[in-house]
Amino acid sequence: MLIVSFLISLLNGFLLKSFAENFFNIMVLAMILRFIASLVFIGIEVWPGMENIILFIADFFIIFLFYLVFDIYAFLANLRPISK
Repeated sequence: MLIVSFLISLLNGFLLKSFAENFFNIMVLAMILRFIASLVFIGIEVWPGMENIILFIADFFIIFLFYLVFDIYAFLANLRPISK
């Protein structure tokens, strides 16, 4: 998961350098790609048959929710100086 997040951030940086005027679209794309990668990760972990699947999914999404709140907060903090 760490490698996927790193690759998404590299893609995000490349797109921001190439298309700086589409900042909002690029950041939303990065959030969506992280969410899809998280769903794929959960699918891979749950597929072989795991005990306490519901507990694993709940724990994962609680941690992901905290990460997403931080990501949106950082996104809004970067968006404010651009809007002025």
